[in-house]
Amino acid sequence: MFTTWLRRLQENMTQNTSSTIQSPCTIGVDLSQRIEGPIWLEKDEILLLKAKISDAQKKRRKDELAKLKNVLSPIRRAPLDILSQIFVLCCCDDSFGNRPKDILETTIRYTPLVLASVCIAWKIAAHDTPGIWSVLYLRLGDTRDKDQVWVQRWLSRSRSLPLELHLQYHGGSIYFPLERAREIMDTILGFHRQIRILDFWGRPEAIVALFPLPSSSLPLLERLSLALESHITTEPIEWKIAHGTSSDKMKFLLGSPALRDVKIVECKDISITSESLIPYNQLTSLKVDYANHHLEKPDLIVDLLQRCGNIAVLELHVPLGLEFDPATPIVLPLLRSLTIKSGGDNMGPLCHISAPSLEDLSLSWPHDLNSNLHRLCDEVIDFQRRSSSTLLSLTIREIKRLDKEVVIMLLSALPSIKLLRTVNIIYRMRLFQCLTLPGVESMSENDDHGVPMILLPHLTHLEVLGFYSSRFSAWERELLCNMIRSRLWTESDESNHSGLTCLQKVTFDQGSKLYGEQRATIAGLAGLEVAVLPIFNNFPK
Repeated sequence: MFTTWLRRLQENMTQNTSSTIQSPCTIGVDLSQRIEGPIWLEKDEILLLKAKISDAQKKRRKDELAKLKNVLSPIRRAPLDILSQIFVLCCCDDSFGNRPKDILETTIRYTPLVLASVCIAWKIAAHDTPGIWSVLYLRLGDTRDKDQVWVQRWLSRSRSLPLELHLQYHGGSIYFPLERAREIMDTILGFHRQIRILDFWGRPEAIVALFPLPSSSLPLLERLSLALESHITTEPIEWKIAHGTSSDKMKFLLGSPALRDVKIVECKDISITSESLIPYNQLTSLKVDYANHHLEKPDLIVDLLQRCGNIAVLELHVPLGLEFDPATPIVLPLLRSLTIKSGGDNMGPLCHISAPSLEDLSLSWPHDLNSNLHRLCDEVIDFQRRSSSTLLSLTIREIKRLDKEVVIMLLSALPSIKLLRTVNIIYRMRLFQCLTLPGVESMSENDDHGVPMILLPHLTHLEVLGFYSSRFSAWERELLCNMIRSRLWTESDESNHSGLTCLQKVTFDQGSKLYGEQRATIAGLAGLEVAVLPIFNNFPK
């Protein structure tokens, strides 16, 4: 059809100027029919179009000029499969995972709808690209125009592809009541056999339809994240009714052979880990936050750990008041990354665990428990002795003050550390002093021989992050600069640092107050890489 139109156009060029082209109406009809798909143009056809564009520019025919430029646009000649690949890259780029949540949502949340609104050709191409409809970000309650029909159409366009769902619900309104949120969730769960990733954050009233699903309802599920908020308006007994009798446990996670990654933030009145049958033995990553859930005894956590034989990444947030008995040893032979956030005066389940393959350890203490830091350090040291692992990375969070004795106790037990990360620590002066080489501050006396001991001899990466990293005092900045200089040397000076590894990289927050002369000095040190993390990314997982 388009070739026919061009032939007519070429014939008209031989006529007088008053009839040089077809009427806009005729051209518009032909063009609208042609641009529903890719346009194939020969070289002479392109030259002809360019000539017509020049003629339209001279005669200021704006409508005709716009249509001709539209046809000549290179994107019009892209085959549908290439256009589909471009759409997939726009909507499903993995690099979005490194962006903050709000930017991620606004970037790809409605991108398929935007692409489908450009023109009829793009709409057809978008609707024929199921990959861009297989990811859904939906914040229930924020918009009035999203209902179960809208969700049904979106997910149906994914055809049979596995689905990645990111859902939020933080309460209803007169425009978006709870019943409407449940209707949308019921529609989404109608595609339960396609769900590969399910990420829900908010009040569990909206997702109650998930719990009574029988075993094998989620055969493609690989990753589950349930962050439940403690604002439940439903009576607890109704939750039991929702998934069966009071003695039944929820089975919706059974029969999911590909499930490897589970993250659960427990709320006050409902416990997913205690009221569900979870296939812990097949998981490689498990993160459970009990901070908002009342646990009277640690038995649930201990039992959970005993069934995690294949776990490689483990993160536990333990509530205040639990006392763990180390009489029950638990060996996790494949564990490589462990994060313990303690809400009490102990390191929670750490006293049970042995992890011979552990490489990354992250420890968090509340601000008001600094008097018990020595006990906490003893538990970490005992854990390392049991595990005999070669730790490569240590993260310390949420500590008001690190005194010299605590620093020496902890770091002397972990000599293999290459990366040290501090997050939200106010007073770090003693830490910087203890890490300075050489110097009295960097050494402790061995009781038997009086031989000075160097802390973290293989340290190559240092990260100083969190809200308090912006509060560098002048003295603290000087101590930090001295410590960094002491861990840098040239190849010619290598013989004087036998057994030590040179510092390679230092990372700060974007809002860090390490500025002016000190920052310029550090950035100018030969062989040292200085990185600045964006504010949204200053809490590495």
